[in-house]
Amino acid sequence: MKKYLLAFSLAAAMLAMPAVAKEFKLPKEDPVFSLKFPDKWEVTYEDESVDGVSPDGAIEIYAQTDDAETIEDSVKESIDYLTGEGVKIQADTETKTDGEHNGMKMGIIGWKGTDKDGACSVSLIFLKVTEDTTMTLIYWATDDQVKKHEKEINAVLDSMKNLTAKADSKDKEEAKDEAKPGKKKGKATKEEKEEKEEKADKEEKEEEEK
Repeated sequence: MKKYLLAFSLAAAMLAMPAVAKEFKLPKEDPVFSLKFPDKWEVTYEDESVDGVSPDGAIEIYAQTDDAETIEDSVKESIDYLTGEGVKIQADTETKTDGEHNGMKMGIIGWKGTDKDGACSVSLIFLKVTEDTTMTLIYWATDDQVKKHEKEINAVLDSMKNLTAKADSKDKEEAKDEAKPGKKKGKATKEEKEEKEEKADKEEKEEEEK
């Protein structure tokens, strides 16, 4: 698990990345978050979630919009989901890490566990996208397959984006541009120029009439 967390934090620095498929946005209606999966992964895309599984079934990454009222409720719901997928976690192996990823506050809870293929590593990743929206990613991988799929895992995690950040940045730039003195001054100068031209035309006509 520690090896995976280190790889995740250094994902942006990796030079070799596998080809990544199209972007999946969540929720489908008024999306605020996106991520991508490798071309050959099997992806199930729903209104509020997306699930990607590697071709050999060794790696699964599930992302969903989180409407739980507390982190505790979200963790419980996630563990229930894992149980339904045949994953058993070892509670005494729990680790917690806080940080930031692509401008989003991030919290990671990890465990060791087992699934139908044997020993595995399990992670819950919480990403604060907006004041009202948190994304929960459930990740688990068979231990002996983590290294084999390391680049794919990092590519998926590094592709995670806050879609509202671009909109906020654009709004701020437009507001900043509108506030520039030169813009208002330029508009006034144009009006003054037109007024001056109209005055000159009027004087010219009056001169001709004389």
